[in-house]
Amino acid sequence: MVDFVLGIFLIVIGAFFIYSGLKLQRTRDIRLIKNNMVNTDKIKDKDSYINFNFKINITAGFIVIIQGLVCILSMYFSIIESISWIINIIAVLTIFVYVYKLVFKAPKF
Repeated sequence: MVDFVLGIFLIVIGAFFIYSGLKLQRTRDIRLIKNNMVNTDKIKDKDSYINFNFKINITAGFIVIIQGLVCILSMYFSIIESISWIINIIAVLTIFVYVYKLVFKAPKF
């Protein structure tokens, strides 16, 4: 039961990431980006900064949704439980890569 609730929670979080990325792409409003390390008034290339954050939101959203689906399916299929460990490792590595990008690449815009 805990896996089911966790899976639903991860799917909702992933859907929120994708929704916020698509909203950012549609409105092109830089104020939607909540990054305290970057002063939005001093950004020179706003389109590439918006695309940078759009890619991060979409990628993180899809990975979290896949992780939620695998978490739900692992309750019913034992073979998927071994796949869930691999997806957890991929998710952790992706989080490290995107934290690096947000910390070191985002202030360069």
